[in-house]
This record gives sequence, structure tokens and C-alpha cells, in this order.
Amino acid sequence: MLTNLGLIIIFFGWMYQLFRLKRSKALSPVFVVIYIIGVIMLIADGLQSGLIELAGLNTLTLAAALAVFLAITKGK
Repeated sequence: MLTNLGLIIIFFGWMYQLFRLKRSKALSPVFVVIYIIGVIMLIADGLQSGLIELAGLNTLTLAAALAVFLAITKGK
């Protein structure tokens, strides 16, 4: 269930970013936050299901998304 919710959240994040491209080609911090929330759901589901390797890989994705968020919001 958390996987489905996480993927739905990530989908809506991508749709937000897609519609935002009409105004700006820059990566939106809102998109990155939505993506991070979705990935956290995937990590939680992996841990609950005993899929430690999958949760670990999703944690790497989370770390990358956090680094991107910090990079695009630095100095704002």
C-alpha cells in the first residue's frame, strides 16, 4: 500500500514539474519535495516488507534528491 501511495505522490510531482516547464526550465523545489515524500513512502514500505536492499537503494535516491534540493535552494 505504501508503495502505491509513494508512486502516486511521485507521479503528481512529475506532473507538477511538467506543467511548470511552461514557465521555467529550472527544476522546481516543490517538485523535489514532493519526490522526496514519495521516496520516503517507498523506503517505509521496503522496511515494513523486509526488503532491506530495496529500502537501501531508495535511501540512496533520497540522499540524491536531498542534495538536489539543497543545491537548488542554496542562496534563496
